[in-house]
Amino acid sequence: MELRTIAREKLEERRKKYRAYLGIPVIPDFHEALYQMGQTYMVEDVGQILGYVTLTKETLLPGIAPAVPEFFLDVEQTKYARRLLELIIQKMEPATIIGRTDDTRGFPLLMDLRIPNQVAYSLYLLEREPHWSEDDYLTIEESTLDDAQDLLPIYASFPPEDGGMPDEIALTKSLALWRHYRLRVHGAIQAVCYVVPQIQRYMTVSTLVLEKARNKGYGRYLTAYAVKREINEGKLFVAVSNPENDAARGVIESLGARLTGHYMYFRP
Repeated sequence: MELRTIAREKLEERRKKYRAYLGIPVIPDFHEALYQMGQTYMVEDVGQILGYVTLTKETLLPGIAPAVPEFFLDVEQTKYARRLLELIIQKMEPATIIGRTDDTRGFPLLMDLRIPNQVAYSLYLLEREPHWSEDDYLTIEESTLDDAQDLLPIYASFPPEDGGMPDEIALTKSLALWRHYRLRVHGAIQAVCYVVPQIQRYMTVSTLVLEKARNKGYGRYLTAYAVKREINEGKLFVAVSNPENDAARGVIESLGARLTGHYMYFRP
């Protein structure tokens, strides 16, 4: 089995047909941006074209940036899928691998590679503003650099993988670059969130709710406010959810976001 480089433009029509076959919508500029950041190869075996694979950089976790294989095989050629993944891993030698699949049949295949610490994530997209109505008992304020000292204990109390920021430098840079909000209930801050721009028009929102204030709807209220403002300005909301995080998935789905794909994360 061999990988030969090929122009991205030649893959476009095949990609659309493949996703149509799976019954999953194409997110044009999001997926196109992924391809622009990687290299597409044609997969051949004994001179026969089996399909295509794109090796990209992960865009939703910029601090990690591992190899991401996404491949499209003819239906009758899926028996080659495991060999193809092994070839990709051998070629890239990444320390961390993220396998993205929009076909649920791909998950057993990825798990069969026996790479440890596998976690499946879901990719959601929201194009229309979520429902949000003002509550007289809740106050949302936009945070600025002047608020860094007061907000640091809250952000530092959450681990980085949950959106927390461990030190003042990280928080200050974030406040300078991105929109931050805080939610007050009877004058006390109960939740904070911030908007992170992604590729093209996309953005994500990280919401942190104090433990004592959870399960009261504060996270959804604050997230919906931030998402609504961004969508009104022409942005699109994208979210990657760990299926074990019921609270995060509940907030994402309550906003009206639709499931558009899946990710499989492998940690060494």
